[in-house]
Amino acid sequence: MKKLFTLLLFCLPILGIAQSIDSTGTTLEEYKYLTSGVKGYIDNGLDMKSGYSISEVSSSTLNFSDASRTVRVYKFFKKGYKNPKALLLIYSKVGSGDFYICVPQKYSDDSIWKDVFKKLNTLTGSEPLMTLAYSLMVFNSEEIVK
Repeated sequence: MKKLFTLLLFCLPILGIAQSIDSTGTTLEEYKYLTSGVKGYIDNGLDMKSGYSISEVSSSTLNFSDASRTVRVYKFFKKGYKNPKALLLIYSKVGSGDFYICVPQKYSDDSIWKDVFKKLNTLTGSEPLMTLAYSLMVFNSEEIVK
């Protein structure tokens, strides 16, 4: 629970960035696409889901004694909407696979948020959460300067 509170503390400032007054939040379909379907697009250059676009906006790396960890931050847009429908964080550790985390819009269904926190609880150790928090702080500071 302490891990989730710490990460949430750093996520709150960026939730406003991923919020749009012309949107009702991230849908379950969009959430599922970002946590599993988008991998083929990013890793293999496959076609993006029709009516959507995605752009990498930040990448942060922290070095720990055992390995480097990187988080790439993407904005996920639906055509016709000014603001992103969600953020996608891709956490990577050298020698391990990627971990996809969708940060839905603030007004997304509670079931989506519960799944986000459930997935975050599967991360072990403090390094993944520290890396995620750091990357969100870097992303947020870059957005403020724009």
